[in-house]
Amino acid sequence: MDDEEFESRFGSAYEGLKMTDEERYIMLFDPIFFCIRRLIFSLTAVFWGDYIVFQMLALGACTSVQLAYLWKYEPLETKFMNRMEMMNEVTALAMLYTMLLFTPWMENLDTRYWTGYFFVGIMITNISIHFAFLLKNTFV
Repeated sequence: MDDEEFESRFGSAYEGLKMTDEERYIMLFDPIFFCIRRLIFSLTAVFWGDYIVFQMLALGACTSVQLAYLWKYEPLETKFMNRMEMMNEVTALAMLYTMLLFTPWMENLDTRYWTGYFFVGIMITNISIHFAFLLKNTFV
């Protein structure tokens, strides 16, 4: 990380992470796991398209691992950014659990209908919080 050529080529991969000497190797988990999560999502969508249980288990496990990592190490430079990332992971888990009610196991259409409102409410809440902080940081 001290090499200028390395930093100019790969510095954006770990931009925003705390890179102190004693923690820098564990902090590299973040960009690497980011790529692994995208790969797992793609593979489950392609190969387990008919097996929604396996898709949800894989995505839930990835989200839980990321949340545990964020909770334990707080890898980002500011406490605020760490909390926002944790909020995003909790939101993703809540939406994932809500999606269980859209599977064929839930036969009651009214429940699916009202769950849709809850799902959209979770999304709108998350987006609104991000938008509020964006406006605050832009105009204050």
